[in-house]
Amino acid sequence: MLNSTPKHWLLDKQVVYPVSFCVALARACILCTMQKAITQANVAQIPGLNTLGISLVRIDYAPNGLNPPHTYPRATEALIVQEGTLYINVGKTKEAVIATLSSQNPGVITIANAVFGSNSPISPDVLTKAFQVDKKVINHLQEQLWRDNN
Repeated sequence: MLNSTPKHWLLDKQVVYPVSFCVALARACILCTMQKAITQANVAQIPGLNTLGISLVRIDYAPNGLNPPHTYPRATEALIVQEGTLYINVGKTKEAVIATLSSQNPGVITIANAVFGSNSPISPDVLTKAFQVDKKVINHLQEQLWRDNN
């Protein structure tokens, strides 16, 4: 059932409103330490995506911005560069990209957070052997405050 949108449109999950399929993917303000801003468009922002198996993310990078290594447990990703040149490591100019994901709720796992900031830490002996670095490096990394950087 399609109705005009009331101010309380999120309260009634049984009724579909035009806004159930809309979200603004405008340039976001870059505030985090990674020098990037993420604007998500998934089922949390667009209820109409439920069961459609798709979502979008706009990522705006400042010069020298970074998107750390990550993976999506429930999706595959494709990127479209809208502005600038996206370098694999770190870009020297601002960039804007749109990522399409094959899930309405893709989730994200940042590798460093999962490895060094896991609750029930991974044994430093295991990480020392896996990364082939001194145990002091692993201990230092595990002591850092690992937070969600997306």
